[in-house]
Amino acid sequence: VGEPYESEASGSPSAATVMSFHSLRSNKPCRDQTFFKSSILDVQSNARIVAVATLDKISVLNASTLEGTAIVRDCYVGEADMPNPMAMGDRWFAYQSRKY
Repeated sequence: VGEPYESEASGSPSAATVMSFHSLRSNKPCRDQTFFKSSILDVQSNARIVAVATLDKISVLNASTLEGTAIVRDCYVGEADMPNPMAMGDRWFAYQSRKY
């Protein structure tokens, strides 16, 4: 859950599990759609990374290539109305760990 994958095996995916990146200049897609196995609850970005929060993972994508660079699995397990708390600055990324 939360890991990007390129194909959906069973039918069409839910709209909340699909992420698209479009150019602001041309409004054309920058890359193929990225599919997640569960609903996307929060997206944050800076010049270096794009962080995508799902219920139990945070996927980190490289902002330049839009390729997956890391999966954070030890984060706080959120609920549908309260995703994983995360924040980022220019050079740091913070999230709540499961270890209190």
